[in-house]
Amino acid sequence: MAPTDAGRALEAQVAHVPQEIVRATGLALPKIKDLQRTLRDLTRRMLEATPQK
Repeated sequence: MAPTDAGRALEAQVAHVPQEIVRATGLALPKIKDLQRTLRDLTRRMLEATPQK
């Protein structure tokens, strides 16, 4: 069964979505890793600054 024109149009619209998601995720990853590092540093500093009993 040959795909219809409507089917082809829908495929064309949807085809770019995964690449955009992958690109956006790839761009966000370094920022996420940066935030994780910052949180770890802040947590460590807070723990170091807290007087130990």
